[in-house]
Formats: sequence, C-alpha cells, structure tokens
Amino acid sequence: MPSPTLPLLALLSFFFSVGGGDGTWTVALKPEEAGGYAANPSTLSLPLRQDLSAVRLARSGAQHTLELVGAAAPLGLSALDLSLLVPSVPAYARHDDDLSRFALLQREFNRNEVKFGPQGELADFKVANNCLKSGLWEVMLDKKVESGNAMTFHGWFEFPRDEYARVFEQLNGRSFQECQRLLAEYPQITGMNAPLAALRKVTSEHEMALQSFPAEAPIRFGEQKRKAKLVLTSGIATYADFTAKANQPIRTARFSEPGFYDPSNPVSFDLGWLAQPTKATRREVELVQAAQSGGQKATEIELAFANGLRIVLADRDLGALPPRAQAPDNDKDTLRLTFGIGTPDIFATLAERSSELSAERPNWLFLLGADGKHVDNHQTGIDRVFCWNEDGRLLHLYLVGYERIAVVAHLTVALTSN
Repeated sequence: MPSPTLPLLALLSFFFSVGGGDGTWTVALKPEEAGGYAANPSTLSLPLRQDLSAVRLARSGAQHTLELVGAAAPLGLSALDLSLLVPSVPAYARHDDDLSRFALLQREFNRNEVKFGPQGELADFKVANNCLKSGLWEVMLDKKVESGNAMTFHGWFEFPRDEYARVFEQLNGRSFQECQRLLAEYPQITGMNAPLAALRKVTSEHEMALQSFPAEAPIRFGEQKRKAKLVLTSGIATYADFTAKANQPIRTARFSEPGFYDPSNPVSFDLGWLAQPTKATRREVELVQAAQSGGQKATEIELAFANGLRIVLADRDLGALPPRAQAPDNDKDTLRLTFGIGTPDIFATLAERSSELSAERPNWLFLLGADGKHVDNHQTGIDRVFCWNEDGRLLHLYLVGYERIAVVAHLTVALTSN
C-alpha cells in the first residue's frame, strides 16, 4: 500500500469495469502492498499476496458468483447473496420517508463485513461493503497461523454500479436513482428529521437511576486492544481522561479511502459532553407499523446530557438480556447496537448475518439534539453502544467511539425502578 502521506483517492483511478450486458462484470482489484502499512491494526501474514488483480462477478439466478482473478487455483464464492451486503430498509421503517432515509444512509456508511468461512486452503474468505462511500468494497483472505487467523490478502474494488442499483431496487422496492444522491457521498445528518412517533408507540415510561464511572480504566475488547495505537491523544488512563477539558479535542487516526488508518491525517472530537449525563429514561414501546397485528415490542433507553444531546437506543431484547455476574471479556457477549435503524452488526459470519437480516429484530440507535432532530454521531465521536445485564439489576452501556478504536464512556441504568 502506498505511504499514507499520498492521496489515496488516486488509487481509485486504477479501477476499471468491463461487461455487465450479459450479467457478468470484471473490475480491478487493488491489493494492499506486500508489507502492509505501519498503522494496520490487523494481524497480518507477510508478505501479503499480490497475485490477485481483478474480481469477476456473475449473476446466477437470485445469487452471484465472485471469482478472484490471478490465483493459480480457482478462488471465490459460488453462491453470494448480495442482499446481505447491499443496504436495505427494515420493513418496519418503510412507511416513513425520514425513517427510510436514515436507515439507508446508516447502513451504507457503517461497515458491513461478512465472513464466508474456509475456502480451500484459506481459513476465511471475507467481503465487506465498507463505510467510506457507496460501491467501495473489500476482499480479505485469512490463513491459519499458530496464534489463530492472519490476513494474507487485502484488496479493494468498485462494485459494478448497474448491478448494485438492480439489487438495491429489488431489496427496497424503490428506484436507486431517487436514493442515489443520499448514498453517493456522506450526507448531512445533523438537522434531519427523527420522527420517533412514526417508528414506535410508547406504552410505558419511567425515569431510572443513572450512574457513570469516570475514574474507571476504559475497557478494551479485542478490537480496541488491536487499535490502541490509533488513539493519538496521550495520557488516556480513565474515562475521565476522554472527557477532560484539557484533553479536547481527542485525536485518533483517520479511516481514509480506500480503507486504511492514517495517523498523519487525524480526526478530532470534543468528547467533553459525555462527562455530564443527567437523566436516564426507560420506555417499553411497540412498533407503529406492526401495531394492528399485535405489535412487535422493544425496550428503549434514553440518555440525556447537560448540553441537550440525547442518545436513544432500543432493541427487542434490551430489557431481558441474559444476566451476568461480571463484565464480559469479549464484545460478542454484549448486545451491540450501531447507529441507524436495524443497522447490521459490523462483523458477522454468513450464518449470523443471514439470521440477523431475516429476523429484522426491532432495534435503533439515534443521537438527537434538543430540537429532537438527528445530530451526526460520526462528528460527535460515538459510533456504537455495547450493552450487558448485571445480575438483572443494572444495564451496563459502553459508548464506543469513532471506528470502534476505543470505549470512551461507561454508564449504568437501573433495570427496575425504585
């Protein structure tokens, strides 16, 4: 991969696309350089492969085949279901244009990576619709090493636009053209309407005891351990250090096109607002779209902060997570919510993603201003919330920062009112 000081957008000039008229496409595949790059948080098996030069995509009924061109032996996926990777609106949000827009943009601009499992001598074959722009996808190949799996190839390609549009229209029942502007470039989220009343009906509401843990050392799951070097603000030892006035703005490496972490071009966030949570509200809610058929239900938690910002998170299972006696060591043992409406988990196996999308479990995560409209979570430094239940008494909420680089706050909300 070129030095991060070079304009990485120039890489995309290498991409080409041919075919499509007969349901087949060949697009260039740009590999990460053999030596990787210095800030790469992945476990690598060096040198990374350089022999794969193109992706050949072919439609086969309702599915596709994806072949990597250049390997000595056939290498690819014979039954790729693109509905797992192309953004779509959950059925329970399709009746409202504002809900639909927010669901689509968050699905497009959050990473969606599917692990398709072993392929031949490879330990895993992974495909990702990455979070940087519409149509920019990745292929990652893992091999087995003593410590587990290590990446042996990483490459980027532009998904064929005409086929992307066709699959999008099949999934969403609306033309890609009317949504293309929303998805083509990162949109203006702050100020978008957030019609919660069109999404769910509140059946009960209670203020709950709220506690924060500023003196606690930030928890690190596997991804945060790998990405610790990407936090560029020094001296972070507690959650209070993430919010301390003297440390603002907090700086981290930027995730840049086509998909690498660049410490030389950092992003910064003022996380001071997280220091002053003021109130927690628990609501039991019922989906508006399903109300006439008995209703699908969810538990919703609203966290209010002194500056007027509100985090609203909900999930069908939030109020009844399996109780634990102590904090989990793996984020897979938490309920992981990503901003949007039904936004898929960032990483999933093929079986997990298929189950997740077919179930359409009601869940959402919003960041709202005092005016009730959306505030861009990416610009305020929060990307996800991880949740777990302590002994049926407390709901623990870990607020996860930009690109999941660090957990930046820890709050608890009582599960029962006094």
